[in-house]
Amino acid sequence: MAEPTTAPWTQCNELWFEDGNIILVEIFNDMFGVADPASSDVFDGCPVIALPDSREDIYNMLKAIHFRQVESKPSFSIIASLLRMSTKYMIDDLRTEMIGILSAIFPTTLEAYEASSKAYCPEDVTPLVAVHLSAAYNVPTIIPVACYLVALMDPNESVLDADNIPPVDLEHAHAL
Repeated sequence: MAEPTTAPWTQCNELWFEDGNIILVEIFNDMFGVADPASSDVFDGCPVIALPDSREDIYNMLKAIHFRQVESKPSFSIIASLLRMSTKYMIDDLRTEMIGILSAIFPTTLEAYEASSKAYCPEDVTPLVAVHLSAAYNVPTIIPVACYLVALMDPNESVLDADNIPPVDLEHAHAL
């Protein structure tokens, strides 16, 4: 039997439970059932289950679940992160909330967009990423205005910069 290792994990005080207990949504149940404490990594005496997602995405998701609210005016990167994670882990209420925020930023018509252009729009909003998110995570209502905004982009701006487009978890994106 493999000896558990102590990995160089870091503790997030904002989301840390002293006794190691954690309550998560139903989708995580199977992961805890599959984990073998005898061969798992250990942090502070607790078995660790590694997720394939980025540290930022996991933090954003757990914070949204734990505190049951998203910032009143989240950045576009947080919106994208929470849409990815809520889709992947089937957190329907969080997904619905992110789609609502995206729909306010990218209304279904140009007229609605022009009327709401003074409303909330995150500084880091990227129309090309919005088109990508709409296609990858089944949010078709934002496509018309997002595509319109892509068409207005400076042609000298690199629209093919792969670093600005988040990866798609194809296994979970198709399940919509």
